[in-house]
Formats: sequence, C-alpha cells, structure tokens
Amino acid sequence: MNQKVNPCENFYEFACGSYNGIKQVPESEKKITLFTEARTRLKYEIRELLDDTSLRDQGAINNNNKTTSDISKLVYIYYDSCMDDQAQDMLDLMPIFSLISSFGGWALLQNAKFEQRDFSWEILETNLQLLGINGLFKLTIKQSMPITIASNGAANGAGYLIISQPQLLLGDRKLYSNSLGKNEYLQNYRTYMMDLLELFGADSEASEPQLNNVLNFERKIANDFLSP
Repeated sequence: MNQKVNPCENFYEFACGSYNGIKQVPESEKKITLFTEARTRLKYEIRELLDDTSLRDQGAINNNNKTTSDISKLVYIYYDSCMDDQAQDMLDLMPIFSLISSFGGWALLQNAKFEQRDFSWEILETNLQLLGINGLFKLTIKQSMPITIASNGAANGAGYLIISQPQLLLGDRKLYSNSLGKNEYLQNYRTYMMDLLELFGADSEASEPQLNNVLNFERKIANDFLSP
C-alpha cells in the first residue's frame, strides 16, 4: 500500500503503489505479480513437505486409506527420482534421446535418428499433446455442465474438444515481429537452441541452417496465424 496517496483520488495507487518499489523481478522472469509470487511460494512449500521424511513415516502409520496411501507413495517415488542426482548423472542424456526417438527422431542427432519414411506429423502432434506440449495447435478437453454422478461414482456429462492456436516458446507474438537479423529476442532464442544442440552432440555447422528454418517457420506461425 501507498498510504501517501488519497484513496478517493487514486485507489489503485493507494492499494498497490508501493509494490514496484519493494519487489525486484528475478533475472529468470519477465515480470512478477501476486499470482506468480503465490505460485512460487506454493512450490517451495510443497517441496518442504516432500523433503520432510517424518511426514512420510507418519503418513504410513496413520493412513488407513490404502488408495490414498498408494498415491502418496507414487508421489514420493516420482519426487525422489527427480532429486536423485547420481542416477541422473549415470543416465546422462539417454532419457531425452529416448523421448525424441519416440517422437520420430531428429536428423541433427546421432542418438535419435530420423527416418523420413516412418515420420508422421499427426503422430508427432498426438505425442506432444499427450505430454501437454503445444505443437501446431493446442488441444483442450472441456466438460460441459451439468455433470451428474452415477451410482458407481462415474461422472456423466458431455465433453467437447477445443482446438486453438498454440503457445509459442517466446509467448508474445510481438517478439516475433522483426526478422532474425533485427530481432534480439530471436537471436538469443537461436543461441539457446544452438547451445542445446551442441550439448546433445550435434554438428553446429549442420545445425545452423536447420535452426534458421525452425525460427522462420515459428515466425510465420506467430505473424500469419496467431491473433493479436
């Protein structure tokens, strides 16, 4: 709050005027809001709960609901696998190469080879959507109202599928407006992709023209198909 301002003259400044002065935007974020702060705080609190081994032991003793107990175990197993640095170091890049291979591979990678005759963009798009990743479009399944609950506990109600424009990596379509040579955001985006492919062991000289094609294709989607 900015109590120096008369709320009758500018209520927004009175209620929120001091926020910008006391908050600093992290380098990893474009902006912060009360909502982003709440999400960040929630993530830290969830991590503290997952790291608390006494809660795990207490839950195993006090929880008489086997279904809930099994779900909790799966959550802990998944979390522990993510935090196991030693196991991840042993696996190295194998998981990401396996994932890319399951999508059909990529011609730039030796460990996830691409076969033109086996490629289907429809299958690729489906696999991306199953992981919650936007491809050429975004798929959303909505449940219509009203929803009734049957005697067996199943929910009854018509659902519908929404096909909408994708969310590109840079987010705001304005960041794609200028050509690659005049766009600082696209240049940084390109550097990021080059560094990533180099980490994957790709040939940088062979990667460069293909990455330019990727960026130009993404610019075309942003400028020709996405609504402002």
